[in-house]
Amino acid sequence: MVSSSKDGISQVASKEIASPVVPSPSLPSPSLQSRRPGARPISWATLKSRPNSTTSPALTSPRSPGSPLLGDRFEGMWRPISGSYNGKLPTVDEKYTGLGVEDDGSDRPSHERAQRHSHFIQQFPAEPEKLSVLPPFEILLADIGLALLPLIFIIYGILAGLLHNRPTSSFYFGDGTYNWSGELYGPTMLKLQNYIPTFFPMAFGIEVARLTKSFATWRAQRGTHLGFLEQLMRSRSLGGTISTIFDLRIINWVGILLLTIWALAPVGSQAGLRIISANGTYVNTTLLNYMDTEAIPTGLQAASNDLQYYSYAVNSLYSTSLLTPASVVAPQDPWTNVKIPSLEYLEETKGCGQDGWCSRTLATENMGANVSSVTAGTWSSLTGLPVIGGEFGVGIQNFTLSASYYVFKCSSLDVVASDVDFNSTIPDRGVYDTGDNSSIWDSGNTAHPSTFFVDTTTPLAGLGSADGDARLEGANMSPRTLIFGSRAPNGTTVANCSVYTSYVLAEVNCNFSAPLWNIDKTLSGKTSSGACYVDRIRRDPAHPTLDPYTPLDANYRIPQRFFEQWPLATGNVPGGSSSPTERFINDVSTESASSSTNSILVATDWLGFNSTNTNNDNGISYVDIAELDIETFTQRFSLVFNTFWHAFCNLQAMTQSEIGLGFGDAFPGSVMFRSVDATLSVPGQHYTVNFVWLGIYMVCAILSFVAGIFTLVFNYSTLMPDVLGSVSVMVKDNPYTPLPKGGSAMEGPIFARKVMHMPVRFADVKANEAVGHIALVSMDVEDPNVPVEPLKKGRLYH
Repeated sequence: MVSSSKDGISQVASKEIASPVVPSPSLPSPSLQSRRPGARPISWATLKSRPNSTTSPALTSPRSPGSPLLGDRFEGMWRPISGSYNGKLPTVDEKYTGLGVEDDGSDRPSHERAQRHSHFIQQFPAEPEKLSVLPPFEILLADIGLALLPLIFIIYGILAGLLHNRPTSSFYFGDGTYNWSGELYGPTMLKLQNYIPTFFPMAFGIEVARLTKSFATWRAQRGTHLGFLEQLMRSRSLGGTISTIFDLRIINWVGILLLTIWALAPVGSQAGLRIISANGTYVNTTLLNYMDTEAIPTGLQAASNDLQYYSYAVNSLYSTSLLTPASVVAPQDPWTNVKIPSLEYLEETKGCGQDGWCSRTLATENMGANVSSVTAGTWSSLTGLPVIGGEFGVGIQNFTLSASYYVFKCSSLDVVASDVDFNSTIPDRGVYDTGDNSSIWDSGNTAHPSTFFVDTTTPLAGLGSADGDARLEGANMSPRTLIFGSRAPNGTTVANCSVYTSYVLAEVNCNFSAPLWNIDKTLSGKTSSGACYVDRIRRDPAHPTLDPYTPLDANYRIPQRFFEQWPLATGNVPGGSSSPTERFINDVSTESASSSTNSILVATDWLGFNSTNTNNDNGISYVDIAELDIETFTQRFSLVFNTFWHAFCNLQAMTQSEIGLGFGDAFPGSVMFRSVDATLSVPGQHYTVNFVWLGIYMVCAILSFVAGIFTLVFNYSTLMPDVLGSVSVMVKDNPYTPLPKGGSAMEGPIFARKVMHMPVRFADVKANEAVGHIALVSMDVEDPNVPVEPLKKGRLYH
């Protein structure tokens, strides 16, 4: 401890130093001025300077090579290196040795005579000045800069929050705005996040340590307990706070508060490291449009037959569906439209749960080997529903769509004699001539003969009344009956079927494997390019049962044109051969095209290679559909009927073009599609912000910013010099470390720079007494009457 006891001072002051009186020379000093200068005590003991010799323990100037301490490796580490602050230090002058206050040769009173002190101390300010709360301009700028340092981390936290759900790649949004997070913003934030654990504790420690010191200085000026100041000044780090509690043997709210504040530094740094991740799942809602299976293009109901202008395209689409084996197996059609499973088939194969939802997976689990994974009855149609829209066209899009399709219940499948004719109820259709080898009915075009027909025994809507009148819907409405006739080897195969509408809800999952960045997606852009499928299906609660009312009942022109076009859809059929539609119904083989001579894929007769008696059949190779069981026929007939209906109603949407494109008011897009909100999730393609960690980080950053602001407030509300926590302050008013006059108002850093070259040590200043006294003494100024000895082990000290 530092001693300034009265006995020690009086003892030193009472001795006379027998040395010649030589005035103290003026010592050069760097131009450093205290910002809070003022008068200080001038009562100093009369001391004698130690001679500068090789045996002296004094630490001399770096330009004084005579001191043995210059070789000490620790002192060598302290000495300023080139380019750092060195100051102008006086050299050792022998005329300093042995000077005393009483012997300076002056007649002035002793308190006005020249005072002797360590010749390594720079000159103190000569004139006193008033105290001021405002520091020099450069100090003020430094204080403000340090106070605002946490703003960097706060701004980072704000920018991190704005990064949430932004894509990791650059692309254009549907509204034309550019995603600037992918190239610069996001990657830069991720890089900066790695440095948060390094630099945040530094900034946090600077602010809290400065606040602790400024608050202690502010309290010291106004008066407080010494222990409070001691605790504050020793608690400028987490380790210092903990050790102070143990050293002072005190647990108080100050210590608890300081511990809590310091603990936020590592917490905040670790929170900053966990804010942003680039493999999160982006979740949003996007608008999708899909084909409305209940809508009927106005062009099919109008008096003018617009069908003739695009029938070739409808026929091509239908034929492609029949001739593509994957159309039966895959959950999508060749144009990646979503195929709707047959709910009736899943109900028959135990594919429905107690909640009403049905799936192919559940059917396989319940039936095992008794059910094929894919059959003709699995799907309601070989073609699916187009899905259009979506903001990004990537990720996973889940939505529920409403769909409807034709369901047939066939009661008979028989062969009638070839001489039996059927009268059509369709206007201008006439009689079906089952005995005609070239065509079963007169289509009006001899180049397009037909081997099957579809008709109805139920009156068509609008006939006998105003055009366009529909059959009235109601509870007592009976289902429409359709007749299907197919040329058979020995007559005509005739099926009678009732037709219904089945309304279902289907949950669709779209899993896009490749991102479509840099594609300007618009409402007409196709987004279901490859990965949409129906996961499960259920009955629409609004239509709990099969509805006998179908689109065929809306207007007589619809079945008239549909029944006329369908038998001609596959083009020319050579005489004696069945159409691809009939061959598909008779034998749909998706695994081995060569497994059946009737397979559509090996229908050489249909291709025109059986015009002679190659197969000993006299050139006649009609399929015999009547050999099928009624259930198999019903499934396959429903499949091809719905397939042609999809193509017949909305060709452009089926081929991934804009709905209703090119047909004007006759096929308006607003009629042909429905809108639905889809849940869009993109795993691993968007930034995710953990807002819990972000909140913790922001609390710590804001707290450090508040600490910086309060530091400014306390600093510039305090007049007293900033001396707390400085080791150099121990030489102030210490009789064993004499100083020049003045300097009491100097700031701690300025005072330290002026006295930092003074050699000091803790020593025993009562070496000739039984009990010693420990004090900080100057090593180059001594009084021969005040024996100073190093501290000794075993000696008693007060």
